[in-house]
Amino acid sequence: MSSVQQESQSQQQCSYLKNCELFPKLCLHTTMQVWKIFYCEGNYTLCARYKTAEKGIPVSPMLLPNGKLLCLPKPKRARH
Repeated sequence: MSSVQQESQSQQQCSYLKNCELFPKLCLHTTMQVWKIFYCEGNYTLCARYKTAEKGIPVSPMLLPNGKLLCLPKPKRARH
């Protein structure tokens, strides 16, 4: 890919942005906005979510742009 193509691509947003389950979460957390800027609004073809969707495979809501899975802490049980 030429530098002109890369620059043009980096100025576009991901075509899956409006339907991405992770995007709203990236917008809420300032620490995650780096991913939003890098992947969603920049080099979206490097995003694992984008690559998965392009293959026609359902994208897990737990899949992060870097290809790792989001690990959420287990909810604490209320003591009785």
